[in-house]
Amino acid sequence: MIKLLSKHPGAFIGAVILHLLIVALFILSFDWAEKPQEIEAGIPVSILLPDANALKMPSSTTEVKPKEEPVEEPPVEKPDNKAEKAEQLKKEKKEKERLAALATKAATAKALKEKRKTEKKLAEKKKIEEQKLADAKKIKQKAAEEKKEEEKAEKRRKERAEARKEERRKERLEEKKKAEKEAKRKAKKEAKRKAKKEAARKLAKKKAEKEAEEEKEKKRAEERAKKRASEKAAKEKVARAERAAKAKAEKEAKEKAEKEAAIKAAKARAEKEKAEELAAKKAEYHRKYKEAQEKKKADAAAAEARKKAAAAAKRNNASNAKARNDSLASWGRKVEQHVKRHWHEPPGSSSSVARVKITVSNSGYIVGGVKILSCKGPPSFCASVKDAFIDAEPLPKTEVKYRFRNSDRTFTMTLKSQ
Repeated sequence: MIKLLSKHPGAFIGAVILHLLIVALFILSFDWAEKPQEIEAGIPVSILLPDANALKMPSSTTEVKPKEEPVEEPPVEKPDNKAEKAEQLKKEKKEKERLAALATKAATAKALKEKRKTEKKLAEKKKIEEQKLADAKKIKQKAAEEKKEEEKAEKRRKERAEARKEERRKERLEEKKKAEKEAKRKAKKEAKRKAKKEAARKLAKKKAEKEAEEEKEKKRAEERAKKRASEKAAKEKVARAERAAKAKAEKEAKEKAEKEAAIKAAKARAEKEKAEELAAKKAEYHRKYKEAQEKKKADAAAAEARKKAAAAAKRNNASNAKARNDSLASWGRKVEQHVKRHWHEPPGSSSSVARVKITVSNSGYIVGGVKILSCKGPPSFCASVKDAFIDAEPLPKTEVKYRFRNSDRTFTMTLKSQ
């Protein structure tokens, strides 16, 4: 209702004025100062009430006592304003009906708007719920697919593990059979070499322990060096941070002093200060821009230097790796030549080939025995190959300056009969 009145203030003001006029007419229709005149008995008088319902009331009859000369006065007739009041009431009724219609229309529009707003909210809520259900369905489907993939991968891993296990079992069985077969043949020979081999093993063990101790000591020295380097770097970092903070404080103090000087000068000469302040701002901007450019150049130069250093280090590492690989290949050739010098080919083994896997210690002794991976030829040929490696101990040593791992010292060799 208030919104409707705010939209039509003219109609509201007109209705208020109309009601005030009706009340004024109603009040003015009475004469409050004049006493009601006495009328003759037996003469009825009709009075119009303001509610447009004419009620006829008989006037009370009273006897008038004449004083000196009785004067008969005609009854006073009041102006009849019934038609005018009816017109005013009709207009008021129409105005009320019009205001009620406007109020009903506004209420209907508001209810319709609220209904549409509610329907829109429900639609949006339904859409969000459908989207949530779709997302949940996608997530569930994706989880199911991932679970299937994991199950497949697990199945493949199990199959590969079973295959590797079966292969190792076969290899162990084959090695066991070969070992049992070879044990009978080399029982006599093993007894002769036992003392020599035992002494060699002890010596190799001592050397290995000594090398392990040296390796541990070297690692500890490297760790101490790394620790000292990290502590030094931390101290340098703290020093750089302190220098940067000091420079920043000095710069801020300088800028603050410049600003205070500029403010003091501005109080003395306002116009001149504006020009000077503008020039100072431009100079500051150019200075900062120049500093930024210089810093950018310095950073670019540092990045370039780091890049060059990394490239040099990479080339150095590649060169070292190549030299190390060349040394390893040369050592392998030396081992092969050394073994061939101690190899006595048995007769009747032409076109025979044997492939052997060995692991050599730093002292040149074979660790873990000689493993024949494949041997195409008579048993005497296979036995001669294994004896050649055992007789050739100690094998040539690797270069001291390269630190080869056990994996580097484990390799395969192929011996062919001439």
